[in-house]
Amino acid sequence: PGEGKTTAAANLGASLAGRGMRVILLDGNLHQPSIEAMFAAESRRSLADLLEVISRGPLSPAEVAAGMEDAFFRETVSRTSIPTLGVVCARRSGDSIAARLEREHIQPIILRFCRMADLVICDAPALEGSRDALALAASADGTLLVVRAKKTEEHEVAWARHQLLEAQASVLGALLVGGSPRCIV
Repeated sequence: PGEGKTTAAANLGASLAGRGMRVILLDGNLHQPSIEAMFAAESRRSLADLLEVISRGPLSPAEVAAGMEDAFFRETVSRTSIPTLGVVCARRSGDSIAARLEREHIQPIILRFCRMADLVICDAPALEGSRDALALAASADGTLLVVRAKKTEEHEVAWARHQLLEAQASVLGALLVGGSPRCIV
C-alpha cells in the first residue's frame, strides 16, 4: 500500500483519454475503492453489481456476461470531465462479493468493457494479501508493477513479480514513482 497504484492508473487513463483514446478505468479494489472519489463519478451500477449477476445461476460466468445487455454494462460506466474517459466504480462490498473476484468472474467483465473502449485500465489492490489483485492481473492482457522509490524494497519487487507470474499474468514492466533521475541507477 502507498506505492501510488491508483494515482498511476488514474493519470495513465486521463493522459491517454486526453489524446483521444476511449479509456475505461475500472476500480478493482472492492475493499478500499478510491477511483470514484478521484473523478467525482457516480453510476447506477458498480463492479460489485456486475460480479453479483455474473456469479449467480447455473450458467458459466462467461455465458452470463455474453447474454447480458450492453445497456447493463454502459450503465456501469460513469462519465468524467474528460469526454473519452469512463470510470467503473467498485463500491464498498462485503467479503462475499470480494471472494468472487476470481479470474473466471472478472475476465468476462473486462472483455465486455474492451468492446466498449480502446483500452481498459484496472486499478487493483496491493498484491500483499490480495487474491483479488492476482485475479485482475491474470485477466488482463498486461500488468504494470508500480514501485515507489526509496520505499519498495528489491525483494518485494521480486516477490510481486513471482506472484504475478505464478498467477499467469503477463508482466509488462514496472513504473517507478516518487523518484528523481538521480535515484535511478
